[in-house]
Amino acid sequence: MLHLREVLALQEGEQITRILRRSLWTAVPGLALAGLFIALPFFFLFPLARMGFVGAVLICSGLALGIYLALKYVLLWDANVFVLTDRRFVVVMQSGLWNRHVIEAPLSGSQAAVRKRSLFERLFRIGDVAVSGEGLSGPVTVSGLPRPDAAVRMLHGLRDAQNAGFKVRGVT
Repeated sequence: MLHLREVLALQEGEQITRILRRSLWTAVPGLALAGLFIALPFFFLFPLARMGFVGAVLICSGLALGIYLALKYVLLWDANVFVLTDRRFVVVMQSGLWNRHVIEAPLSGSQAAVRKRSLFERLFRIGDVAVSGEGLSGPVTVSGLPRPDAAVRMLHGLRDAQNAGFKVRGVT
């Protein structure tokens, strides 16, 4: 699981305002595939058992592959986050076990917009948000966020509150 406090390295007095993970609907196809690999050996249990050692290897390999895929999709879902603090936003994108990109920018001067959404994304209220800020070479796309309109409003609200000099209360 992702140890968020270690990845963020919060500054003195900085508080986390909101943590947004990708929608669980984005992991459903991968979890369905994992479930298929876990369940499939049981449908062919007796024919595979009659095959002896080869059948046992096929049963074990199907189960192992299913468990591996399920763990992979759950851990990658947990590790990809969009974090809003009272001073900055942080995007953590993890695409493999050892491949993690952490992008951060201050709230002042930050912009966010919802990318064009498909019918499927509108039905399940998920979408992509493009965020940009000071020090970033271009916009960064955070994909699969639940209620992306609310995430954009929250980022703009935090930015406006910080620019006006208001103290934002975090949720730690």
